[in-house]
Amino acid sequence: MNRPDEPSPQKRSPAYIKAFEDPGFVRRDELRPVRLELELWKADAVQKDYGISSTIVVFGSARIHDPAEARRRVRRARRGLARRPGDKRLQEALSAAASCAPRLAASMIPGPPPVTMT
Repeated sequence: MNRPDEPSPQKRSPAYIKAFEDPGFVRRDELRPVRLELELWKADAVQKDYGISSTIVVFGSARIHDPAEARRRVRRARRGLARRPGDKRLQEALSAAASCAPRLAASMIPGPPPVTMT
C-alpha cells in the first residue's frame, strides 16, 4: 500500500500525464498542425491583452548585413569567382552576398545598373 503523500502507481505512469503537459507527446510529428495553431492563438491572445485589434503580416526575410560585413562577403565571393569564373556555387555566393547589401550590389556586381522606380 502507498503512503498518503506518495502518488499511486497509476499517477506515476507516463500515460497519466495530461497531453498538454507531456513534451514527448506534444512534439510528435502528427501534432505539428496543432502546435502551429497554438502559436497563432498565443499571438492573437497576447495582442488582445494589449488592446491590439489589427496587424499587418509580412512574409519573407531580411538578410541585410552591416556595410563592412557585406563588403567583405562580396569581395570574398568575387575573389573566388576570379579564380574559378564558371563556378556556379561561387556565382550563387556572390549573388547572395550582394542581395544582403542592396546598396552595394550595383557597384560590386558587373552588369547593367539596376532599374530604379521613381
